[in-house]
Amino acid sequence: MKGIIITVLMLTVNQLIAQELDSKKMDRDIKISEDVIASLVKSEADEGEFYSVKVGATYMPDFGVMINLERLGYFSPQGFKSDFDFHWEFNDANWEIDMERIQMDVERITAQADHMAREAEAMARESEQARRMADQERRRIERDVRSEQEAHQREYRQSEEHVQIEEIEVIEEAPEEPRVIVIKSSGDSKNTATEADFEDLFSRICEVYFTDYAGLISQLKPDEKIMLTSKIRGEEGEPDAKISAFVSYKDIEAKNMGKLSPEKLIEKIVYTKTPLIQKKIADLELLASIFQRLYKSDLATTYYTSSPIVYEKLDNYGAIYKMKVYSSYQVGKDNYKIVSQGKTGLTEKERNETVEAMYPAFEQQLKENMVDYGKTLRSLEENESLVFQVALTQCNDCKMPKSVKATIKQSVLSEYNEGKIKREIAISKISIIKGE
Repeated sequence: MKGIIITVLMLTVNQLIAQELDSKKMDRDIKISEDVIASLVKSEADEGEFYSVKVGATYMPDFGVMINLERLGYFSPQGFKSDFDFHWEFNDANWEIDMERIQMDVERITAQADHMAREAEAMARESEQARRMADQERRRIERDVRSEQEAHQREYRQSEEHVQIEEIEVIEEAPEEPRVIVIKSSGDSKNTATEADFEDLFSRICEVYFTDYAGLISQLKPDEKIMLTSKIRGEEGEPDAKISAFVSYKDIEAKNMGKLSPEKLIEKIVYTKTPLIQKKIADLELLASIFQRLYKSDLATTYYTSSPIVYEKLDNYGAIYKMKVYSSYQVGKDNYKIVSQGKTGLTEKERNETVEAMYPAFEQQLKENMVDYGKTLRSLEENESLVFQVALTQCNDCKMPKSVKATIKQSVLSEYNEGKIKREIAISKISIIKGE
């Protein structure tokens, strides 16, 4: 009875903590930080050197805020020709307004406008006729495609071998268009910036952001962090390393309260550089294999996966696993099979209802599996996290999320493995972020 009471109390406390976070305000703070970082790329770059960037940030419970800086392009002043002149020059001669000349010019421009209007009307009529002909051609092509698809379906039903038709989704959800800063020069630009130049720029951005603007993100706990990441390219021009820098939120608060100077805060920035092509880590590799087997169609009770589960180890953050799950496949027109439950002959509506109803069980099983098998991890530090980022099965017009991100601290997994906390307590400490 005592254990049950403690469990209920812990669950209640965790729910209250989650409710304290104003998610809308956090989203606003994050969007402002994205804009600030994009602006700093422009202001901190050397004179005449311009980068185009995409900035994306996300809040991770029990970790803090992760801000990723992705380079899209680079421009240098060498693209301008030597005789290019930005200046307007005016002479000092006296001048006066010739009203008669202006009136003639107005009449001429009016006549030209009338002529252009008549031409525009004629072009509009021609465009409408062309559109109708294009629509007719499009409908003809669609009829041909449907006929071909129906023929393939008839062949498919007659075949003894059924090929699974799975939904295709992108693992990284992006609910909004990212903010992009692009500064272009005229002419052909020559890329003269080195990766060392970009690393220097990255360091300057981090110093300015952490000392002057990181405090714009509120609601973080003292032990959470704000981390900036980006990628460095190798000799062949492809990304081969990830750089990161982070500061604890308690240090940012100390600076804002005058207890820590900007110079001291800069000294507390932790920089790391991690190869993208990493040496396989035995325990992380094993966990990927375990989840790959758990979510195969013959063992799964809700959604399953047929795509490889990949992971990435990021120093000072943890291990991020990415997986894509499915629920069904189509065997004919408005005819679906739910793999894990063996239900066949479902209409699309029935299929969606079943898929949506399975989500709560999938989320619960994901958390249980993270605790049961994640406790075997040894390569994560106590302050790092185990993260599963899952792109969910397609379900049009369903009220279930499109993705889910589950996070648990390594310290929690260690406590459970050592018998210091119950399984239910460990599961309750997993944070869930749903992507719509």
